[in-house]
Amino acid sequence: MGRRTRILVVDDDPLLTSLLSDTLESIGYETLSVDSGETAVEMVGSTDVDIIVADINLPGIDGIEAMRRIKRISPTTPVILITGVNMKGIVSRAFSAGADGFLDKPFRIAVIEKMIQELLGHLSPESSAVMVIDDDEESRELLQSHLREQGYDVSTAASGTEALLKLRDGHVSIVLTDFIMPGMSGIELAHCIKEFSPTTNVVIYTGFSPNKREKSEIAAAADAFLAKPFRFEQVTEILARFKTKRESIQSTIAGF
Repeated sequence: MGRRTRILVVDDDPLLTSLLSDTLESIGYETLSVDSGETAVEMVGSTDVDIIVADINLPGIDGIEAMRRIKRISPTTPVILITGVNMKGIVSRAFSAGADGFLDKPFRIAVIEKMIQELLGHLSPESSAVMVIDDDEESRELLQSHLREQGYDVSTAASGTEALLKLRDGHVSIVLTDFIMPGMSGIELAHCIKEFSPTTNVVIYTGFSPNKREKSEIAAAADAFLAKPFRFEQVTEILARFKTKRESIQSTIAGF
């Protein structure tokens, strides 16, 4: 029998390190822990590690620089960066440097567990978590029903505000949202989601014909666009492409 998935936790806070390590151990992972970026780099060079969870604010080299050095040694090892400090532009900086995931402290263990499973490929496309946001109940239920038939784990929300509250409590891989909703538009919602969860793919759909400015805004905010009426097969195809290729499908936006 092979060894358990090994996670390296990098944080100079002994309490958080102990709590996170113990929790990950309790759900079946093997954990190693170090309190500096330099030590983490050394360990990756000498020990097999499947995934790394590293604080950004570390003594010596920070988590982002440690990640850069780790990626030179082991380019395919996923790195999740975490931080409890609100620094301007830190999310985009982390992903630009090569982070595979990002979480703000405090976070729920279910969120990081889901992220770990996705990064290690332990979740199939069909088991991915999807949220449908639409103020029209019939539209929500139709999409939810279709996606559940395809094997997706689907939750729903009737507004952007409700969606954000639910998303803060759990990681969702893909969001499908209507463009026009009371209170918060699909574009505003997409920007909010990307701010705290850049890896979540957002699909905006609408039966309204966007003008040139709105098209540009949708393209900047979302990963894909669907014009109503659309076939359910189109939705399934887009979601499958998100999960199997892990790449942007901006071409679907550029063509509308």
